[in-house]
Amino acid sequence: MNFVKLGSFVLLKNPGEGDKVMVGKVTQVKETVFHYSWYARPEELPGVERKGYHSRFELIRTDETRKEFISNVIKPVHVLRLQEFKSKFPNPVNDLPSTGNLSDYESDYYLFRQKYSTQTQAGGSG
Repeated sequence: MNFVKLGSFVLLKNPGEGDKVMVGKVTQVKETVFHYSWYARPEELPGVERKGYHSRFELIRTDETRKEFISNVIKPVHVLRLQEFKSKFPNPVNDLPSTGNLSDYESDYYLFRQKYSTQTQAGGSG
């Protein structure tokens, strides 16, 4: 999969967590595996829940790095900062396909504006 390269974002399945679908930013690539920074949905993080201001396309950047087989990558995706996302998609509900089911990762575009520390379990602006 030639789109798995340093700095790219990918949608992947994690067999270690029951084929849970996740988004990650590639931080290292080896022959058959890659390391990535996990970008989570708000409800996937302890002590965080999806608030009214969270878009269905919103992810939170974590400080957690993980390793996975390249063969478990589903597709490349784009993760943009909030302002970039708003500029590109003024009305994301109409501009991006979505069933509205928050458990589905069906879009090719996501946004982030917050960071989350898995060590302190605290969030902040990103």
